[in-house]
This record gives sequence, structure tokens and C-alpha cells, in this order.
Amino acid sequence: METQPKRQHVSHNPHSPPSNNASSLEQLLESVLAVSDPSVPLDLSLERILESRALQSEKEKIINAALEIGSALIDAASRSARKLATAHNSIVWPLPPELTVKVLSCLDTTSLCYASATCTAFCKCASDPSCYANIDLTRNWPKVRNSVVCTMIQRAGKNLKSLKLGTKSRFDSEGHPSEPPLTRSCLVVLNLDNRAFGALLQKICLYGIHDMDKNSLISVLSSCESLKELEIFGININLDEILKAVSINCTSVERLWFDYSDFSHPPIPDGSGWKGLIKNCNNLTSISIIGCILYDWMLRELIKGLINLKYADFNSSIHLKGSFLRNLGNGNGGDCLETLILKDCPFLSTNAIGQFFNDVLAGEWKSLRFIDVTSDRWEFITCGFEVLEDFKERRPEIRVLAEFRDREYITYVEHMQPFLDAGTDASSSSGDELSQNGDYDDDQNSDDNDSSSYDDSSDDNEFSQNGEDQNSDSSSDDKVAQNGEIQVAQNGDDDQNIDDSSSDVEIALNGEESSDNEVH
Repeated sequence: METQPKRQHVSHNPHSPPSNNASSLEQLLESVLAVSDPSVPLDLSLERILESRALQSEKEKIINAALEIGSALIDAASRSARKLATAHNSIVWPLPPELTVKVLSCLDTTSLCYASATCTAFCKCASDPSCYANIDLTRNWPKVRNSVVCTMIQRAGKNLKSLKLGTKSRFDSEGHPSEPPLTRSCLVVLNLDNRAFGALLQKICLYGIHDMDKNSLISVLSSCESLKELEIFGININLDEILKAVSINCTSVERLWFDYSDFSHPPIPDGSGWKGLIKNCNNLTSISIIGCILYDWMLRELIKGLINLKYADFNSSIHLKGSFLRNLGNGNGGDCLETLILKDCPFLSTNAIGQFFNDVLAGEWKSLRFIDVTSDRWEFITCGFEVLEDFKERRPEIRVLAEFRDREYITYVEHMQPFLDAGTDASSSSGDELSQNGDYDDDQNSDDNDSSSYDDSSDDNEFSQNGEDQNSDSSSDDKVAQNGEIQVAQNGDDDQNIDDSSSDVEIALNGEESSDNEVH
């Protein structure tokens, strides 16, 4: 029986003596590298070799082989350069890897991406889960896609605490309309591994996420039981649906911020989400609902029910008149409220604001520190500017901002009035039902008993089609200013928007994409 010859074992130990072929190749490479200017000798040598071949196919084969050898030599030189730079950086960099990870974890996402692209050592340190605890991808980066978000969330793991995605701008750097780079699928990863990635997530900010719908948002919120803050902008989902999802899944929430100002016709809430929010979210201290269609009975139930509420912003709230402030602030709700913003509410009643100012001057709303009723409507200027001194003397701790901006406003009111009238009946009926079934019947009775102190007939009237109040402006203003207790501070300080633009960032999530440079 013939025996098969044994296969010769090839050693892969780098410290083993090189084979004859490897040794000859190294000698050949050393001789080539020893040439001061190898371009001319190599060119001449290759030409002589090609001239010695008669067939065209052989010449092409030699040229292809030369190209492959040159490409392989370039790749080998690049890898060696990165290894050399990494070894150099590990020597000159004064911090150990654990402290380097600590430093990188303090960077924002932009700086972290820059740092991870500098060298292999930083890229390895930047892959630590603690570096992705606070993900902020709200810049308009064209290279930020769903896959990048998923990769960062997976790297963070259970360390994820804050997640900010999307952009508030609808235009690119050149002013052209741009398609949102992120879609709802970028958040699917939160539901993986038994929703482990969102277990400790405390803050979510979603700005203009493309095709985000109710079911997708509910799925995200169901993964975030520890959520403390929620910000939503440019997502056309009914406010009631969002509040229901929050009250069921995120009972520890402390701050809510919703902005519908990006939509010409925002969805009309019916108030069905308020009751669960008031019942389950007792830690809520701040709520902002901007550019939404709100009614006074909704906000009255909200402020009265949220006993720990300190910050309330209803900026640009359509159909809001201000009668919800009646009989609040003196043990009837809103006792902890420190900031109240009713800026640019087109139907805000001067009479209601006047009575509210009188109540504040009388000593109610003891925790209040800031009031903003800035408006474009000319009626507010008739409240008077001379009573500012009364506020300084009687409530010096309160800052009142009631800036009058002289701009044409009636066009906007005429545009929105038909749309508002269409939703008035449905919302008012929902409000009556909530008041009858809720726990706030006593407050309705108190309103009737206290009607002698405040005449709210003007607030309950509907506005005419031209956007003006049916009551006479002059008569309502006389009622407001008859005691000389109304204070309006005209302040020219405008909010300053910081233009935080940044250049596009190439996000290097793979070590192979980073380039090593020596750190001196």
C-alpha cells in the first residue's frame, strides 16, 4: 500500500526565519528602495522587458502584473504608516486609554466624530459605549443616515441617556427645500433586545423626522420608561395621541415641548389626552405647546390638574382667549407656576389679560416671576404703559414683557378664522364632556359664584369672520383700565437666535476609515 507524502507544515510565526522566496523578495524590495529615484530605472527596465516580448498578450500580462504589484506596495506602505503612527501616538499621548475614553465621553457628537477620524487609537477609544451616552445629530449633515443613528444607539447600549435627531430647518445651506435625511426607521433599534437600548433614556428630541406616524411614536415611547424630557417639532401627529402615549408609558416625565408652528393647519386636539396626563404624570413641571389650536377650557383643566407645574408656554396658540386664567392662582391651581408665556396668541382677550394683571397685583399667583403677552394686536397697547411703576412697587419680583410690534395682523386672522370655526363645535362639545365626567365640577361652580368679580361675557363670544372681537374695543379697554391697576411693560429686547452652523462632518464609525497622523 502506497503511503501519501506528508504535507509540509508552513509556519506563520512572524519570528520564524523567512523562507527562501520571502528572503529573496525582501532582498529585491530592499534593492529597489535603495535607489534614490526609482521612477526612471523602473520605467526603463519595464520598457526593456516589454520589448523582449513578441506577443501583445504577454505585454499586457506584464503591465497588469506591474499594476497589481504597485497597488499592493501602496496598500502595504499605508498600513505600515498607520501602525507606525499609532505606535508613536500611544507613546507621546500622555493619558492612558481609560482616561482618554473619559475625555472623549465629555465631547459633543460633532467633536467626537472629528476625534474618532484622527487616528486608530482615538477611533478605538471613541467606540466605548460611554462616549455615545448623549447623541446629538440635529445638525444638517448629509451623511447622517438611519444606519449611522442605529450604529450609535447600538454602541451606546444601556448607557444611552439623551437622543436628539433631525433638524428644524426645511432648507439646505443654499436655501433650497431639502428632504429630511432621517426617517422613522432610525428608531426601530430601540425596540431590540427587549427594549434594552431605551431603558435608561431620559431625553428624546425629534425634529422633522420624515414619515413619523402615531404608531411609530408610540413604539418609541413604549421603550423609554425612564423618560424625563420629550421635544417634538415638525411631526404632524395629533397632540391628544402623543399625550395619551406619554401618560401610559412615560409617567416620570418632567418636561414636554411640542411645536406645531411649521404647519399651516395643525391637527385640532379634542382634549382626550389631558385627563391621563393629569392623572399619571405628577412630576410634570414644564409644558410648552406652540402653534397649536387650544381652547381655554383645555388649559384650565391642565393648569389646575398639574399641581407641580412651574413653566407654561402657549406661544402662538390659536383660538386661545385667556379666560382660563380666571380664579386660578389662589389655591385653585397654578400655585407653583413661575413662568407664563402667551406670546402672539391672535385671539387673546385684552379684558381677560387685564383681569389677570389685576389679580397678580392683588397678591395672587405668588410664585409667578415672568409673564409674556407680547402681541402684534393693536388692542394691547390700550392697556396702558404708565402702570409699570405699580408692578415695580407692588410685585418687584415679577418681570412683565408685553412688547407691541406694529405689524399688519388682520390678514392672518382672516385666513385662520374659517379653519378655526370648523373645529369649534367638536372641541367645545368634548370640553363639556370632560368637565362633566372629570373632577373639576367644583371649579365650574366657583366660576359662577365669582362672576361678580370678573365679567367674562366678552371672552365667551365668538369672533367674527374678519378676526375682530364682536365686543367694542373701547368699552372693554375702559373696563380694564378703570382702576389704573393694569401694567404693561414695553420691552424692546428680542430673543436672540444663535446661528449655530457647522460644516459637514464625515462620520467615521469604522476604524478602517480613520487616518492616523502623528501627534507631536
